[in-house]
Amino acid sequence: MTANSKPRWAATGQQLQKLEELFAARGAENARPKGAELTEIVAELAKMGRIDADNVFNWFSNKRTRVLRLAKEAEGGGAGASQPVLQGMGAGGSGASAQGPKAPLAPMNVEEDPTPAPSPAPIAAPAVAAPAPAAAAPAAPA
Repeated sequence: MTANSKPRWAATGQQLQKLEELFAARGAENARPKGAELTEIVAELAKMGRIDADNVFNWFSNKRTRVLRLAKEAEGGGAGASQPVLQGMGAGGSGASAQGPKAPLAPMNVEEDPTPAPSPAPIAAPAVAAPAPAAAAPAAPA
């Protein structure tokens, strides 16, 4: 943690209970409180433990996202339905998937650059040290 960062916030049990009640009363479509309403909620929750406006706003935003995602999945979207899938890219990236082969991707409309791309620099082979010459046997004493 740096000198300018604040410690990570963790809601108390009382704060969570109150946040859940407020969320249920508001509904997912109108979940994120702002302005004076946010200030009132923070003041009430601060009596139960450390909290600030960013914590409250982010909690409501995250809760709303989870509720809407779960509702979408329950409608038949299935797990991961909110994740975009690139055409032609299955789980292995091979262009095929469990549903069978996909049509090839259409070419992109990109203007051709008339200048050729620079060629990559050649890769130098690592230097290999020459074997040391064999040491001469010591001369026999005369």
